[in-house]
Amino acid sequence: MPIGIASLIAASLAEIENLQEAFIGLGFLIIIVSATLVFHQLILLPLIILVVARRNPLRVFAKLPKPWFVAFAAQSS
Repeated sequence: MPIGIASLIAASLAEIENLQEAFIGLGFLIIIVSATLVFHQLILLPLIILVVARRNPLRVFAKLPKPWFVAFAAQSS
């Protein structure tokens, strides 16, 4: 991690008066984002595939791991 970025993070953390409350809020954010992603992946996408494409979502998802791995490996940082 670059020193400048670490310094900015340290300065921001030093300004927080109630650090525990800030981390609790961050924990709630992580839980909400994770729950939303799970809902999107397990409920919404299969429903769209079933209704719009009229295909079995399990067959579609069975073919997706290879493209997902390629996309993950090819993404830039």
